[in-house]
Amino acid sequence: MYSTPCGPCRVEIPYFAKLHAEEGLKGLRVIGVSIDAVEDHQKVLELTPSLGLTYEIWLDPDQRIGGILGSPGVPATLLIDRAGTVLWKHDGAIDEGTPGFREALTLALAPQQ
Repeated sequence: MYSTPCGPCRVEIPYFAKLHAEEGLKGLRVIGVSIDAVEDHQKVLELTPSLGLTYEIWLDPDQRIGGILGSPGVPATLLIDRAGTVLWKHDGAIDEGTPGFREALTLALAPQQ
């Protein structure tokens, strides 16, 4: 989940774009969830190319997705496996060195048995 005024959110976007490009063929689907207000939706959609977003954006001004997944803050990152199980959750910005992320990503991308 992110918000366009959130500085840490903007910092991690290039990393997610890179992951989307590198791991997409393995089944990774990166989805950005914007919690910006309804009146800012057009601005969010217009801003995404300048931020380097290459993945899908869901607009969630009522923060329903965060509530369902138990992530109240921004930025927040969740890795969900092919069966729909949340494998890893992190509140705050992430980057290539975030502990546990790569291991969880490998598990999330593993073929279902």
